[in-house]
Amino acid sequence: IFCLHGGLSPQIDTLEHIMSLDRVQEVPHEGPMCDLLWSDPDDRCGWGISPRGAGYTFGQDLSEQFNHTNGLTLISRAHQLVMEGYNWAHDKHVVTIFSAPNYCYRCGNQAAIMEMDEHLEYTLFRFCFEFWFFVCNNVQIIAFVVVLKVACLFEIATTVVCVCAFPIFMDV
Repeated sequence: IFCLHGGLSPQIDTLEHIMSLDRVQEVPHEGPMCDLLWSDPDDRCGWGISPRGAGYTFGQDLSEQFNHTNGLTLISRAHQLVMEGYNWAHDKHVVTIFSAPNYCYRCGNQAAIMEMDEHLEYTLFRFCFEFWFFVCNNVQIIAFVVVLKVACLFEIATTVVCVCAFPIFMDV
């Protein structure tokens, strides 16, 4: 499983090439390092111009070839808001995992994480995050609820709800 922020680059065929890049640098405006951070999967085959102005779009043919060349089964990435927390692309050769719930406090999206064991078996967890503020004995309390939806490979979901509360001291 290859994990990265964005996606593939037309200038990179192998993991060895990625390992040879100088990664201790400011993000350049073009080139393989830029592409790894800003490229996105697309429904069209081949390379495309990214509407973001940086990186490329890449098709299923390219993700399958990259995985085959490098002995991989999956490209796991982030970088795009996914309302359901995660999204499969390219016949499950690519997954986008977005781990910020209610992005910018206004998008209303779920978030997701992938838990992986030493055998590269993985489970995807979806969750949302909500805050409630209330005052009790002149102490403002913030409570949050995390709702986890465990999405197994067979898309069977169970729900776990965690409720936590802690005081925020305020001037009275």
